[in-house]
Amino acid sequence: MIGVYHLINLAYSKEENAIVERVNKEVMRHLRGIIFKYNEIAQWSFKYLPLVQRIINSTRHGSTGATPAELVFGNAVDLDRGLFLPHAEISNNRRILSEWSADMLGAQKKLTELAVKQQKAKDAAHMANASEERTTFDRGEYVLMEYLSNTPSTRKAPNKFLANLKGPLIVLGNTGNTYHLKDLINHEKVDVHITKLHPYYVGKHGLTPKQVALRDVLTLFEVDGILNHSGDKKSKRKELDFLVSFTGFTDEHNLWIPYSEIRDHELLHHYLIRNKMRNLIPDKFKEKYRDL
Repeated sequence: MIGVYHLINLAYSKEENAIVERVNKEVMRHLRGIIFKYNEIAQWSFKYLPLVQRIINSTRHGSTGATPAELVFGNAVDLDRGLFLPHAEISNNRRILSEWSADMLGAQKKLTELAVKQQKAKDAAHMANASEERTTFDRGEYVLMEYLSNTPSTRKAPNKFLANLKGPLIVLGNTGNTYHLKDLINHEKVDVHITKLHPYYVGKHGLTPKQVALRDVLTLFEVDGILNHSGDKKSKRKELDFLVSFTGFTDEHNLWIPYSEIRDHELLHHYLIRNKMRNLIPDKFKEKYRDL
């Protein structure tokens, strides 16, 4: 009656589902922001996701001039009812369904035309005012880095709840367009081309650069020590866990962390050496501990 129809696309083909994928990206942007703010991953699905859902549905987009709820439902749904505004009385006046549908379609058409017009205007302004990328970074400056991978198309965070960029890291210097950086957590050095770097603004979140860098770790806490291990050493990816303590927390907050999530940590490497489990140190670090 109102012109809605079902479209089916190929599974795992994001190009055919671009609008939905873009909304999913926006959902994850808000979700990452909330998790970063409250420093908590547990219970995200029923604690934070409903909040993100309301944010998305009720936000008046600068590019369209309307909220998603208005574009889909017109004035039939008031998301502020009972939350910011008092509950409105339900009218008992019955309307003919065809009249109601015609009014809804008319309102939706006006909103859609306005949204398209404003979207085009914003796109034109964005292209006219596109800013240039940074071409230099100074020694001692903090930067954010794109996650590195052998496949450029898969350069993304190892976990979907982490920020899209790694860091901050500190600039040690540069050789031409290759910048030498130091990780603030494990103090490892990495060389990155400038096109993979983004400026970091210190103090934007009220946290020190190291505190922000710690959010790259899935556990979101600074590891203080490796206390014990459990499981089969021959099945390290599936069954081997390590008991981890965290700086500033008592023993009751110790956690069993899977090997796959902590295998790159320096404290784990020293624990493995002490307990004659050196073979579990990832190959990229073995040279570092050759003389230990």
